[in-house]
Amino acid sequence: MVFERVVLSAGFIALVIGGLTVLSGFFELSWWMGVPIIVGGGVATAFAMLGFWEFVDRTPRRQDK
Repeated sequence: MVFERVVLSAGFIALVIGGLTVLSGFFELSWWMGVPIIVGGGVATAFAMLGFWEFVDRTPRRQDK
């Protein structure tokens, strides 16, 4: 279960960082504007994933009968 969480979280963080990199290139931002946006987006995504897994852990599981 931990391995799957790490892989899913890393994939989502990489997707967000890649998307922000493409967007900063699309908008032709200089490096001093693009880097904080990309790093900040990665950090925000990491915290969002931690909150998501915390929510998943606290959600009661449905009991199969």
